[in-house]
Amino acid sequence: MKTEYRTDEYNAYQAIEIEINAKPEDVFYFFGTTEGSKKWFPELTFEDEPRPEKLFFEQSDGTYEHLYILDYLEPKRLMFTWDPGDVQFQIHEIDENRVTVTFKERMPLAFKGIVKDFTGWHFQIENLKHISENGELKEMDDEAFQSLEVKVREKLGR
Repeated sequence: MKTEYRTDEYNAYQAIEIEINAKPEDVFYFFGTTEGSKKWFPELTFEDEPRPEKLFFEQSDGTYEHLYILDYLEPKRLMFTWDPGDVQFQIHEIDENRVTVTFKERMPLAFKGIVKDFTGWHFQIENLKHISENGELKEMDDEAFQSLEVKVREKLGR
């Protein structure tokens, strides 16, 4: 897994590239459909399929945040709003059973939860690999999360 963090005058950026031993359509299933996202990231639901325009993110208090799909091309890419920023998934086929997934996120520097958000997405991308290759989610390791959070904070200078 390759990760990159940077900032400019207004935004913080995260880019993650990961190789996954699975077919493009199998990987896309987990982040590009309601059925798949419920297995990978259960808080996300597509509003309407097969050509969705919105996602709903269920918050811990039971309320929903509306996310707008900015780009959707099955089985290649998905981009949607994420709080005040946006996230993008792009699949690049290496061969019929192997892909590289590039994940990019942009968040305004004014957003107070950048470090925790970037760290959370890092673990979600690792989980995307795990579920795509093994069919099940990996347990979240709180200690590893906190350790990565420190590294992300340092890289962003926050």
